[in-house]
Amino acid sequence: MSQSKFKSSRRIDAVEVTSDCLTGRAGLHLFARYLRGIELYPHLDRLFGSMRKHSKGHPIVDLFTQVLSFFFDGTSRHLTHFDRLAKDVGYAATIEFAPQEMVSSHSVKRFFQAFIGPAYFCSAAYFFSFFSGDSR
Repeated sequence: MSQSKFKSSRRIDAVEVTSDCLTGRAGLHLFARYLRGIELYPHLDRLFGSMRKHSKGHPIVDLFTQVLSFFFDGTSRHLTHFDRLAKDVGYAATIEFAPQEMVSSHSVKRFFQAFIGPAYFCSAAYFFSFFSGDSR
């Protein structure tokens, strides 16, 4: 058995209590930054912004961010898990949201229901033409 020839200059001296926000989902931070970096949000807002019926609800971009992060995380397949995530301060900080900006399972259900019917097919056609370059 050979020893590593690289030695770290950092050593753990003590284990102490911290007031920092910690999470086991650190990869979600990179995913949320990636979504912001590829400038997907202006396109989603342009394509699906009209789905928002009330100004007091969550912005469409916030809903997309949280739903895509939920899918990427894969911890649960149940929409009721959004209620638990809304209470998790570490999760909110990981995807760069304030705790009061987290969506509930009811908000997500209403968001998905907005895709049902004629509005969905129009949005899907716009979405397809945007990404494929096809003008239908």
